[in-house]
Amino acid sequence: MGYTPSFLRYIASHREIVKGKDILTLGVLYPYLSASEFVEIFPEFKHKDYINNKDNFSDYLFIHLLGANSVKSLDISDYQGADIIANLNLPIPHGLVNSFDVILDLGTLEHLSDVRSAVDNYFAILRQNGLYIFSAVMNNWSDHGFFQFSPTFFVDLVRVNRCLTLQDLHFAGRKYYTRISKPSSFLTGVLSRSTRQRITTIGTILLTDSASNISFDFIQSRYLELHSQRSKSSTTLNLRRTITNASLSLFANIPLPLDVKIRLFSSLVKATSNNRHKTEILRT
Repeated sequence: MGYTPSFLRYIASHREIVKGKDILTLGVLYPYLSASEFVEIFPEFKHKDYINNKDNFSDYLFIHLLGANSVKSLDISDYQGADIIANLNLPIPHGLVNSFDVILDLGTLEHLSDVRSAVDNYFAILRQNGLYIFSAVMNNWSDHGFFQFSPTFFVDLVRVNRCLTLQDLHFAGRKYYTRISKPSSFLTGVLSRSTRQRITTIGTILLTDSASNISFDFIQSRYLELHSQRSKSSTTLNLRRTITNASLSLFANIPLPLDVKIRLFSSLVKATSNNRHKTEILRT
């Protein structure tokens, strides 16, 4: 994978988190957008700026546009000219430990057979207060890699690891993204299951302390919630399921592209949040 319009919109609105940082991209990443889409996201630049820098886009994006200190790439082989060669299924070389401020993963995790080792390596590579920025495949990516990741994977990973903090989490189509306040929320469920188009999860995790013992002993938040609702009557739960399923069916059949649905969803979220404090993802 590489840079999509939705991810570039995300990083453009969070440019302060990469300024002055040493960045490691997983794989040699390429842009998957037109010059017009690029200029729409970065209006201070021109079409020729994008066209002339497509072959070294990560350097151009992070150093020239966003003010990063350095950019290196890591891959399992040198077939695309990566700076660092390493197998993230295996323990990383000692020289990579605590060596970068930001890891950028735009489609690597789903290709690694040992997810636990990969995640351990990610946070071992990061310095303290480092950032893991990801765009992980979510729905409709069958046979693209070994896995697809629901947003709850990242929420629950952070929930059981006190050294990690989830900065934000988003649901993304190709062009646009919208914030996920809770992975099991009603509206997120409706949106994620209402399209056959490919969906990704975009987010950032902060490493606040030593990550020598990342725990993978967690279960999904939604099942923790279901266990806590056992006292509720079965009539109430069945009614909720009926309403949810009917809404999913209705929304799934609206003949609109995914990116349009995402923008509608974002507008609805903003409208409902005007009357309450900004929602934050908290550990339960």
